[in-house]
Amino acid sequence: MTAEIAGSLDGLRELGTTLTAFPYRQVDYALHRDPVGMPDRREHWSTNNLTLGEGYSETTVWYGPVHGVDVFRSQVSRRARQPTKVLARESFRQLLPTTEVVRAQRRLGGCAADEEGHGGPERRSAGLFQ
Repeated sequence: MTAEIAGSLDGLRELGTTLTAFPYRQVDYALHRDPVGMPDRREHWSTNNLTLGEGYSETTVWYGPVHGVDVFRSQVSRRARQPTKVLARESFRQLLPTTEVVRAQRRLGGCAADEEGHGGPERRSAGLFQ
């Protein structure tokens, strides 16, 4: 259920408010064969690599040690150098892990505990629908 829908329904406004605390960002990934995002010297390669940019970071995962072939999965939303030997591409919205997201997840967890009758009196009293 989206925040907009929940916020427009009587009795679910508080749920809608909680759901708006979940920020998302658009991300783009590529599965590729060229070592974009890897250190220049192969002996410095790791299975998990981080490329830092101005105000952002993106990851590259190298599957070579596990599968025996140089295949990489990289975030490619903002990096200047893009892979050229692309096997597949995908774009989607990704949840940003913020402190407010953790708080909202706890509030939603309190709702589930109330509805299921689990979580003890402390957890039930912290529920969203009090």
